Amino acid sequence: MVPYMTGLNKDEGGMLVAPQWKNMKPGDNQLAENWGYIGAQQVLTLSPKEITFEKELTARMIAQFYVGKDGVNRENKQGLSDMFTDAFFAYPNTETVKLHSQSSAPIYNYLMSYRGSASFAPLFA
Repeated sequence: MVPYMTGLNKDEGGMLVAPQWKNMKPGDNQLAENWGYIGAQQVLTLSPKEITFEKELTARMIAQFYVGKDGVNRENKQGLSDMFTDAFFAYPNTETVKLHSQSSAPIYNYLMSYRGSASFAPLFA
């Protein structure tokens, strides 16, 4: 029986928010204007052919849950980071832990929240 260890880093979704920063300029927020379509592609991981009005609406509802009525903008970067962290890291991690818990092997799940002086964050900005 081999133990299984998995986990994620706090704010991992930030690396997916950083490339969108240029599209969230105050007064010209292209990301917010096109969030239904972009969100369906990025958060729901749909191809352009799969995007319907209902899927765009779902993407808008997900964003509203995370960032509130203010919408997708630079001031709500933590909410956006949380949304991408949950979609691409936390949810898959949780599902993996659930599946592995069906075996008799021990499972160790972690959330790394340490913020050291050395960081790759500037590479994503």
